[in-house]
Amino acid sequence: MTIPPGRLEAINQALQLIKDGWVIAVGSGSTVALFLEGLSKKVKNEQLKITIIPGSSQTYFQALNLGL
Repeated sequence: MTIPPGRLEAINQALQLIKDGWVIAVGSGSTVALFLEGLSKKVKNEQLKITIIPGSSQTYFQALNLGL
């Protein structure tokens, strides 16, 4: 899957903003799916504690599977 550069940049910028203790509401779709993958890595690497509020059951299950 080729990710458009603008989409990847938006994901990376959003990930830079995330702080420990945050509550994050996320929607659904391919960009959110990629964001959650990056977020999972960030949470593990930085040992962050965050809360995810999913906007769909698909997002809920992806976050759950990623350990979020």
